[in-house]
Amino acid sequence: MDQFNYTSPKPQRLIMRIFLAILLFWPALAGAKSFDSPLSGQSEVALLLANTLKSQGYQGDIPKVEIEFSLNLPKSIPGPGKQAGKQAGLFFPKITEKLGAGGFEAVKVKLASSSLTSAQTAALKTALGGLLGLDPQKDWLTQGEALPAITIPVLAEEQKAITSTETLIIPEPEDAPEPDLTPEPLGPDPAKEARFKTLLAWIWGTAALLVVLMVGSTLWLRRSQSPKADLKQLRKLKLEEENLDFSELKEFKELFKESEKLAPIPAEEEPAPLPEGLTELEQVKNDLGDLLRWQPDWALELAEARNDQELSKLMALFGPERSKEVFGPVLGPERLRKRLESAAETIYRPDEEGSLLMELHRGFFLEKLSILKAQKESPKTQAEVAQDQAEKSEEAAAFAFIAQVPEEELYLLLKKETPLIQSLALRHWAGPSEELAQRLPDPLALEAENKKRRPLSNELVGQIAQGLAGRLEALGHGGELDLNRLEESLILLADMAPIEREEHLLAVAEDQPNLAEAARQAFYPWEEVGGLDPSLLIRATGALDPQTLAQALSGLAKPLQEPLLFHLSKEARSQCIKILRANPPAQGARLRARRLLAMLLKGAEA
Repeated sequence: MDQFNYTSPKPQRLIMRIFLAILLFWPALAGAKSFDSPLSGQSEVALLLANTLKSQGYQGDIPKVEIEFSLNLPKSIPGPGKQAGKQAGLFFPKITEKLGAGGFEAVKVKLASSSLTSAQTAALKTALGGLLGLDPQKDWLTQGEALPAITIPVLAEEQKAITSTETLIIPEPEDAPEPDLTPEPLGPDPAKEARFKTLLAWIWGTAALLVVLMVGSTLWLRRSQSPKADLKQLRKLKLEEENLDFSELKEFKELFKESEKLAPIPAEEEPAPLPEGLTELEQVKNDLGDLLRWQPDWALELAEARNDQELSKLMALFGPERSKEVFGPVLGPERLRKRLESAAETIYRPDEEGSLLMELHRGFFLEKLSILKAQKESPKTQAEVAQDQAEKSEEAAAFAFIAQVPEEELYLLLKKETPLIQSLALRHWAGPSEELAQRLPDPLALEAENKKRRPLSNELVGQIAQGLAGRLEALGHGGELDLNRLEESLILLADMAPIEREEHLLAVAEDQPNLAEAARQAFYPWEEVGGLDPSLLIRATGALDPQTLAQALSGLAKPLQEPLLFHLSKEARSQCIKILRANPPAQGARLRARRLLAMLLKGAEA
C-alpha cells in the first residue's frame, strides 16, 4: 500500500528564489569583466618608441609621445561585453588594439621636442602603425620644433687637447632614467559614464522584474494551498480515464450490500453539491470514514502499514469520533486509547487537511475504488461471496478471541514466537501490552518490530491471527487445562521413545483428554519434520514450485503454517495460501505431505 506523501511547497520556493537571484545578479556578473581606458596602452607605445629609435642608432633622450584621438560613438550603446559593430571592434578597447580601425575619426601621434632623421621617422611610423592599426603612408605623426643650437667658446688648452694625437678613453654615459609616461587626467570619460548608466538600467529593470515575480509567486502559493484549491484538484483526479469526483464515493457505497445503513442513490438523480469550505472537508472525511467502516480490512491495512506516530497523525486527520468507529474494531482498546491520546496533540490547518486528504485519496482509496469498480463490472458468484464472508468472519472471530485471552496463556504462546507475530498479537490484545512485552525474551527486538512498516497483506495477517487463536484453543483455553502440566508433558515427550510417548499420551487422556490432545497437536508436527528451522525450510523449498510447496506445508496443522509462510517470498506465500485454502487435504494426504516435508528437510540438512 502506498503511503500518502504530503508534498511541501518549500522545494518550489527554494527553486524560485535561486532563479530570481540569478536574474538579479547576472548584470553585475557580466559587468564585472575588466575593461581598460583607451589611454592604458601608452606604456606599450613608449616602449615600442624607445626600442625602434635605439635600433636606428638614436643616442638622445627618448622623446615624450602624445596621442590625440576623437571617438566616433555608434548610434546604439550595446550591453555589457557586447560588440558595437563589425568595424568598430570592442566598445572599450585599449589604445593598442587598433584604434584606427574605423572606430575613431582621427588619431594623431605627436613627438614633443624631438629631431629625427627621415630613416628614423619612417621606421617609427612603420612600427607605430602596426601597433595602432594606422597606415604608415598617411600623415599622422608630427614632431615638435628642434631646440636651437648653442655656441660654447673653446680655450686654447682644450683645443690643444682635442687636436692631440693621444687616445682618450671616454666613459660611456649612464642610462638616462625612464621618462614619466603617466597620462594626465583628462576629465570625465563619456564611455565610462555610458557604461555605468547601462549597467544601472539593467539592475533597476531586474529589480522591478524580481518584485513582480515575488508578488506573483506568493499569490500563486497561497491560492494553491487553499482548501478549495485542494478539493478542486481532488475532483480532477482520474480513475481509469474518467474524472473522479468525491461525490462518486456515494455511488460506491452501493457496493456494500451487507450494510443496512446504506441508502443507494438513484441513478437518475445527481448528488447534491457539497457546501464550500470546511464543511466540504468534513463531508469528505465522512465519506472516507464510511468506506473504512464498511471495509474493515482497508482500515486494518492502513493501520498495519504505519508506525504509531504515523497512525496518530492519520487519526488526528479523521478526528476522535471517526477514528473510534473506523480503527476501534481493528486496533484493540489499549492501542486505540494510546493513539487517540497522541492524536489529540496534533492540530492541522484547513490547507493541510485538504492536502493530506488529497494524498490519502490518491495513494490509497483510488486503488481500492478501482478494484471495487472492476468487481462491480464482473461480480463474483454466490459461492465466492460466501467463501469471502466466511473468511472475514473467521478472521474477525480470531482477532476478537485474541483480545480476550488471559495474560499467562498469551505469554506461553508468544515467548517462542517471532517478533512479528508477537507484535501483531499484542496490538490486538485488550490487556496491558507494554507489561507483557517486557516479560518476553527479547523486548528490544519487539520494540524494533513495532517501529517497522511491513507491507503485510490482509490475508497473511488474518492467517496469523487464526493460527494464534487455534494454538490458544489447543492449549485448552476455556477448559480445565493446567498449562504448567502441559509444558511439563512436552518436556517429557521430547525425551521419550515413540512407543513410550504414545503410551504416556493415552494414560494422560484418561484423566485429562484436553491435555493429551493439546500435547499431541503441539508436539508431533514439529517432531516429524525435525523442528522446522525456518532457514532450513528456505533452503529446502527454494527450488520448489508453489504447488509442491503447498502440498508439503499442508501436512502441518494450520497454526504451524503461518510462521513458515512468512519467511517465504511474497509471491510464493500468496500462491501457497490460495492453494492451501482451496484444497484442504484429507488425513491421508496430510501424512504423505509430512513425510514429503521431512524428506526435503533431511535433504537440506545433508
